[in-house]
Amino acid sequence: MIEWFWRLIRSSWKPQSEADFMCLHESGHAVVAQAAGCEVRKVTAEELEDDVKIGFTDYEPPINITLHEQLWTDVGVLYGGKAAESIMGGRESSKGILKDEQDIQKALSKLHALSSFNEQEQLARCEKLAREIIGAHKGTLRRLSWHLSKRRVVQGRELHKILQGIREGAHE
Repeated sequence: MIEWFWRLIRSSWKPQSEADFMCLHESGHAVVAQAAGCEVRKVTAEELEDDVKIGFTDYEPPINITLHEQLWTDVGVLYGGKAAESIMGGRESSKGILKDEQDIQKALSKLHALSSFNEQEQLARCEKLAREIIGAHKGTLRRLSWHLSKRRVVQGRELHKILQGIREGAHE
């Protein structure tokens, strides 16, 4: 009975505060990273003094991919935070999204050094894919966001248990 109650609460979780949005944002990065075949090791959403919030998703890209593929994977993962905030939280702008956009620009400068490509087309594809992944895994995103909002750090077995359905390719 108690497990059913907690499952119901986690499945209906919605962001209520900036700290909750940060949890949602970081969870979006983790969900997209997992779907891209990365090993997600740790997701953190900390509130420091003076209302400073720091979020971080630690992941390792798949082995045996080129630098070019790794950089595009990073861009897709970065779009995961924005997609999560937009789809699940109904907002398009935050400090986290602005920071991700700066990181995307850094990755793009490295990508331009490696090859030529249509930047707007590639970015649109990455963002579309991140939105599709988030849309397909809303339940997992909610569960991870809820756990992160309660613990501020999710890692190890607990994290792998939450994300396991994505690795298996299951859609919710």
